[in-house]
Amino acid sequence: MPARWWTTPTPIGVDIAGRCITVAQGVRGPGAKRRLTSCMQAVRPAVDGTVASPDDAALIAGLIERAGFEGTSLVMGVPGSMLMTSHLELPPRTSGAPIEQIARMEMARAHRVDPASFELALWDVPPPARARDGCHAIGVGLASAAIDPFLAMLDAHGLTVIALDVRSLALARATAPLHDPDGMTCIVDASWDGLGVVVVHQGIVVVDRVVDGVAWGDVCARAATRLGLSSFAAHDALAGASEGMPRSVSVRSMATEYFERLVPEVERSMTYITHRYPDVPTRSVLIVGDAACLPGLKDRLAQAVSAQVVRVDPLTLESMTPSRTCQADASCIAAMGLAWFDLPTNARRAA
Repeated sequence: MPARWWTTPTPIGVDIAGRCITVAQGVRGPGAKRRLTSCMQAVRPAVDGTVASPDDAALIAGLIERAGFEGTSLVMGVPGSMLMTSHLELPPRTSGAPIEQIARMEMARAHRVDPASFELALWDVPPPARARDGCHAIGVGLASAAIDPFLAMLDAHGLTVIALDVRSLALARATAPLHDPDGMTCIVDASWDGLGVVVVHQGIVVVDRVVDGVAWGDVCARAATRLGLSSFAAHDALAGASEGMPRSVSVRSMATEYFERLVPEVERSMTYITHRYPDVPTRSVLIVGDAACLPGLKDRLAQAVSAQVVRVDPLTLESMTPSRTCQADASCIAAMGLAWFDLPTNARRAA
C-alpha cells in the first residue's frame, strides 16, 4: 500500500493500569485501517489504583516528549477501579421513554451515589434468549470529582484529553481483526491489578467483568518476597524474561495457583454468556495483559475451553510498523485500542 496513505496520526492513547503507563500512537490508512508506529511503557512512580497523581501526569508528558509523539490530543483509559458498571434492563427505545435518564437513575440507585455526580457511557447489547421486550444495555459511570483533578494536571503540561474511554471497549476495538464474525469472542485481560473478562458479540461488548481477587501483581509480590527482588523483577523472572533468575519450585507453583484461580473465572463468564445466548458459540479466546506472556497460560486455557486460544500482540494483529519507539507486546493492546478511538464503537455518552 502506498506510503502516502499512512500519514495522518491517530490520537495518543494513554493506558494507566497497574504497574505501568503505556502510551501509543499510530497512523490512519484507507478505510478503518490503522498501524501502530509508537508505543512506550514506563513504570509508575506509585501504584495505588488511582490516576489523580502529579507524578503520573509528569510521566505521561515526559514519555510523549521524549518519544516524539505527534500532537497533544489524548484518549485516556480509565482504570476499572474508578468505574461503576451495571447491566441494565430498560424500556424499549421505541417507547419514547428517556432511556439515558432512566439508566442514570438506575446506576445511581445501584451504586448509592448522586445521579448528577458522574459521567455515564451507555451501550445497547443484543437481547438474550427468551428476553422480555425492552432495551438491554451496559452502563458505565465515572465520578467527575475523581477524574477532573487529573485532567487539570495534564492540561498544565500542555496535553488535552479529548475523550475518556472504557478499557473493555479499547480492548475490543484493538482486537477486532481477530473476532469471530459468527460467534462470541472472549478477551482475557490478565492484568497487573485484576482479571478482566470481556465478551464480544456482533462487534458489541456484551460482558464487561472485572475480578479483583485475581491479580497478576499479587502473584509477583509474593514471588518477590521469595526471590528477594522487586515485584517488577519477579514478573520478569516468572515470565521467563530473565533466564538467570532463580526459579524455585515454590515460586513456580505460584504461577500454577494463578492459573487455577484465573481459568475458573473465565469458564464462569463463558457459562454465563452461553446461558444468555445459547445459539451463539464461543470459538475464540484472546489473551492480553501483563501476564499474557506467562509460560503455560495459553495451554492451560486451551485445555479448559472448547475454543481457539490466541495470545495477542500488535504483530499478531499485523498492525505494527517496526520503529525504535515501538516497544509493544500483549500488555500494550489497551493503549493501542485507545489510540484507535475514532473508529466506530458501540458506546454512547449520556450527559
